[in-house]
Amino acid sequence: MATLKRLVEATSASAFVAREKLKAERDAKAEAAKLASDALFAASPLPEIGQATWRSLWEAARKYSNEVAYPERSFPDASAGDDLCVLCQQPLSVEAVHRRTTFESFVKGTTKADEEAASRAYDAMLAKPAAARVTIDSICQLQTLIATEIGDIALAEKIKDCGIRAAWRLRAFAREQAAPGVEPSFAEANLSDRSKNLGERATQLSAGQNSPEHLALVKEFHELKDRAALAPLLEDIRAEIERRKTADDISKALKDTAKKAVTTKNKDFSDKLVTNALRGRFAREIEKMKLARMPIELKKIKDQNAVSFFQVCLVEKPNESVGEIFSEGEHRGVALAAFLAELVTSKQYSGIVFDDPMSSLDHIHRKAIAARLVEEAEHRQVVVFTHDLTFLYELRREAEAKERPIQYQTVHRKLTRPGYVEGELPNKAQNSKRLRASLTTGPTQNTRCSAKASLSS
Repeated sequence: MATLKRLVEATSASAFVAREKLKAERDAKAEAAKLASDALFAASPLPEIGQATWRSLWEAARKYSNEVAYPERSFPDASAGDDLCVLCQQPLSVEAVHRRTTFESFVKGTTKADEEAASRAYDAMLAKPAAARVTIDSICQLQTLIATEIGDIALAEKIKDCGIRAAWRLRAFAREQAAPGVEPSFAEANLSDRSKNLGERATQLSAGQNSPEHLALVKEFHELKDRAALAPLLEDIRAEIERRKTADDISKALKDTAKKAVTTKNKDFSDKLVTNALRGRFAREIEKMKLARMPIELKKIKDQNAVSFFQVCLVEKPNESVGEIFSEGEHRGVALAAFLAELVTSKQYSGIVFDDPMSSLDHIHRKAIAARLVEEAEHRQVVVFTHDLTFLYELRREAEAKERPIQYQTVHRKLTRPGYVEGELPNKAQNSKRLRASLTTGPTQNTRCSAKASLSS
């Protein structure tokens, strides 16, 4: 209401009268200053002396003289013949010095000062409407508020008409035009009463914001908004809830059965179908690798989460630790036997890779394990990485004896660069005939080499 009142007052008839009065004063002062200027500068060689453009130039010359050229003097004081004009850079004559003094007296004279004061007052009057400006949207919002919240449609229309007329007159005021139309009437008394009633209602509503009834209504409102937002996704949400319930039930059932029924069934199947076969195969592998210095066997120790666990034990002293009796090489041999036993019983025929499997074993075990790896090559590809040439020779003899194909690759270093691969054995592993041919036709390998043997079924 205060904003609308300020708008109406800014566009009243008295405001237009005051504007015209200030404009007339400004024009009169400007005319008086012009007459004084014309009388003072009638003999000047250039026109429009004393006008706004000239004034700007004069003030710039004053600033340059006081701050840069002659800071020890107060512009326009000068000595004829000694000082230079700050504009044309020419020596000042007596006449020029006199003209500068005349200019300064005009600038500081009463007529020019009055013109400037009147111009500032008029500009300030034209700037007042900016503080009272109201948009058409704001006027329409006020109309809607009165019509809906107060319920007085007639008063709402009057307020809208008053606001639009005042805005129209305000634009004319700022553009220095005559007052258009009829001065709007502001129903301040009616609006004051209505505003008071709205204030009382607002106070009552604010007082009840923390009441249980209000909080319950707010909660219900937010819940209804959430339901409206989720309505298009309702079927998808229900389906996802059901899916998660089903997944939780399945997960719980799997945990229960995995700990009880599945473990029990696995134990039965393992005992009937796996355990005896695995133990028998392990014994045969131990025999093939000539590791039977002391009788050992695989013994099941537990079933957990549908997985069976086995341990290597001494037959005669099952409670003794095998690790305290067997050497490091025998440990490696027993681990290899257990691996091959499990591999054979699983009936999987993928390729297998060994990296120096003969560490810490004597020549008897080397020969036995070489023969076992060649035997396994009947069912799958066997790849062996080794630096042990003795074991490599054992593999080659066993492969040739059983007519198993074997391929060689050597990884070596040339000068300072490693990683060169060749499809043959290093020179030190070749027979004399191949070695002589290599020495006469190819470069000599003078660094450490790693050989790879590949046995295929």
